[in-house]
Amino acid sequence: VRTILDLGFTKSMSVEEARPFNDYAIETQRSHPDVIFGNWIQIDPRTGAEGARELRRCMEASSGFISFCVSAS
Repeated sequence: VRTILDLGFTKSMSVEEARPFNDYAIETQRSHPDVIFGNWIQIDPRTGAEGARELRRCMEASSGFISFCVSAS
């Protein structure tokens, strides 16, 4: 069984506050690729270009699957 990490609590954080959690998720996936398929990166779309840059940074840093997740709330 493989899983996808989703640190949903970061969705209401600023990009700056969420960045260490994104890095943690990427590093954890890199350390355990046999069980962690990838990550859902929670970025509030209202962060605009800054959020888009963080998503791009995460995509480039990741050795696994990265997906952008927008919460309905």
